[in-house]
Amino acid sequence: MALRSYNVVSSGAGWVFNEDLMLLIRLGVDAGLLSGDHDLVADAYWRSHTDMETKTADRAKGTHPDGSLIAYGGMLYNGDHGND
Repeated sequence: MALRSYNVVSSGAGWVFNEDLMLLIRLGVDAGLLSGDHDLVADAYWRSHTDMETKTADRAKGTHPDGSLIAYGGMLYNGDHGND
């Protein structure tokens, strides 16, 4: 089950970034450690460093050098998903 969830990382799903991405990468590490698959652990470790690099382009989705998180096309957002 964990491996199936981890495979979403390489599928290019547009919703996967930052906190969702780290949760999925952790599943890959856990699955690799539990099964003894060192290649899976190495892949998850590599992805955690390459996919989480800071973004510098204007309105780019992801984490920026100042620590801000941009999502939703650069629109300001200060709430919780689904709460008013």
